[in-house]
Amino acid sequence: MEIISLSVGMMPTNCYIAASDEKNAAVIDPGGDPEKILHVLESRGWTARKVFLTHGHFDHVGAVKALQAAGAAAGVSREDEIFLTAPELTYAGMDLPITEDLRIRPDFTFEGGQGLELDELAFRVIATPGHTRGSVCFLCGDVIFSGDTLFREGCGRTDLYGGSWNDMNDSLKKLAGLPGDCRILPGHGAETTLGYERRYNQWMGAADYDFDD
Repeated sequence: MEIISLSVGMMPTNCYIAASDEKNAAVIDPGGDPEKILHVLESRGWTARKVFLTHGHFDHVGAVKALQAAGAAAGVSREDEIFLTAPELTYAGMDLPITEDLRIRPDFTFEGGQGLELDELAFRVIATPGHTRGSVCFLCGDVIFSGDTLFREGCGRTDLYGGSWNDMNDSLKKLAGLPGDCRILPGHGAETTLGYERRYNQWMGAADYDFDD
């Protein structure tokens, strides 16, 4: 698996392109700048086949329709489908007219524990509610695409629609309990590792863990 990270949209958001040996690509969280994403795909000779969304907030979905128009099938968790189909929730609080062109119709939905495949790439959906009710992470090999659940020394906010600190706390514990030292590719900011976050992320409850020096 080859992975490219792009900074897109106004926030900005980390968009990841994961390519298979067959040069087919899954685009994770295309938050904006569709021309930029499509240019990278074309320059690499990759074809976008899938779009996987960690959640439905506007800063993670802005280029979905352009990728669908280019032939990719877009998926979101069943719980967060409402953000795509009801843009008044996705863009709540923004000074932006809500028009039909903001509405996104996902091609499929998924839930925690489900597997998503693209050629030899196998993504496992990990339900991690907290930032939104339907937030998920994707585990592929030793890489976790963590969206707005887990950041380097931080975690996602829980004060928006569908957010819950209790759920976030449980989700962080779930991630901390995964085996190994996975590479963490978050929705915003620098990448990190699961081992680093177990030790230094106060929100992950590092005090609950024993470590061997």
